[in-house]
Amino acid sequence: MNLKYIFTIVIFTFQIYFIYRSVRGLDKNNDIVDISTINSFFLLFLAHDNLMFLFILYIMILIDLISKF
Repeated sequence: MNLKYIFTIVIFTFQIYFIYRSVRGLDKNNDIVDISTINSFFLLFLAHDNLMFLFILYIMILIDLISKF
């Protein structure tokens, strides 16, 4: 099996998990907005193959973690 297909399956599973989490709505503390933002920047990174979007994603995760303390 080609590595490209494995990567596509992993990304598809990752996206389905994020959609499930955001639709489920059981998160308290507005995690749905955070998950949607993280998912958006991850999709931009995959679509444009630009590390800038991955860097923005990393900053958003850090802000999310800091705000929970």
